[in-house]
Amino acid sequence: MARVGCLLALARSYLGVLRVHMSMKGSVRFYRCGLALLALTGIVISYVAIVPGAHVSRVRLTTNFLSYFTIQSNILLVVALLSAEIAPSSPIGRWAKRASTRTAVFLYVGVAGGVYLWMLRDVWHPRGWQLRGDQLLHYCIPLLVALDWMFLVERARLSWRHAIWWLCFPALYSVYSLVHGYFSGFYPYPFLDVNDIGLQPVLGNMALLGLLFLLLGGALIVVDRIAARLGKETLQAE
Repeated sequence: MARVGCLLALARSYLGVLRVHMSMKGSVRFYRCGLALLALTGIVISYVAIVPGAHVSRVRLTTNFLSYFTIQSNILLVVALLSAEIAPSSPIGRWAKRASTRTAVFLYVGVAGGVYLWMLRDVWHPRGWQLRGDQLLHYCIPLLVALDWMFLVERARLSWRHAIWWLCFPALYSVYSLVHGYFSGFYPYPFLDVNDIGLQPVLGNMALLGLLFLLLGGALIVVDRIAARLGKETLQAE
């Protein structure tokens, strides 16, 4: 009877831990799906808000809109979050669940918000719904993604080579901006406007941004390792 009682106690404990785990998992899923929906809302609002005042074709308007790094990085965020939650066993779902992927997305969205605050806030004055979309994409989303990375992303899964791989997306974006701008005459940011400041300064700005991505990526890896070490020491102390 004593053994049966012990087994029942263990079973209750296991079920209790399982309930807590499932509850936590459900909360994380709810948070990430909500974050994806919020980012998608910001993208849609930003696009719809510029349509009434557009003086170009809808195709060109859409292409120019999608040329902003903020928009591309937030689209990547939405794809990563939803694919990890909706199709976690698929190739893209497995890719999206990796700590390196979540860190990369945080890096891109964070830099987009940081550059906006540092360089663009004083030269861009949106109003109405355009202001709402701007606030969502440049303020709310980076903050919420930062919270996700700090508290929900698995630690000790990053290596130094990831900081190099994370440069691929900004590099591809830089090439796209130059090619698209050459044929369309549209450059999404003043510091990338070849027609205004020239090709050499633009290339210099791209190099500086690449260095910024590299340094911030390395800093995130350092923070990740420190957090992993502190977590391990805490568990050992308990």
